[in-house]
Amino acid sequence: MRNISSRYFDYGESTAREKYGDVRFLADLPDSDWARLAKYSEARRYSPGSALMEAGAGDQSLYLLTKGLVGVVLPGQKSPFKEIDAPSVLGEVSFIDGGPRSLSLVALSECEALRLSMEAFEVLAAHEPELGRRVLIAIARVLAMRLRSATELINQSGSA
Repeated sequence: MRNISSRYFDYGESTAREKYGDVRFLADLPDSDWARLAKYSEARRYSPGSALMEAGAGDQSLYLLTKGLVGVVLPGQKSPFKEIDAPSVLGEVSFIDGGPRSLSLVALSECEALRLSMEAFEVLAAHEPELGRRVLIAIARVLAMRLRSATELINQSGSA
């Protein structure tokens, strides 16, 4: 009997791809607000094959992917089941709930990201509450969109 992960995440040779525009994280944020957000973040670069985050890690940070392509890898797997293009947001589940990372993310190309730790976000929200509120609402929208997407994949998998 197959486990639940292989039942719902068996994509065969195809890979799901989340493209630019699928996730609209702070799409209407002016450049001046992006600069303020970046002030609280740490810029990071990743070469192809390097991990942005590992499943099980306790890092409660949000990653804003600004350049590149990232592969999403389930625990115990080697190959990505999904790809995410920049610009996008990553790590939103652990950022919100404080739990360990549920998936690994690996750079499939040269990548750049802004890392916003929970501690830095708390400082941002204290000094710039309107920007903090907008970030939280945007994260909630991303979580909802990705939950809907996962539900759709599960429904398709169950009817196949």
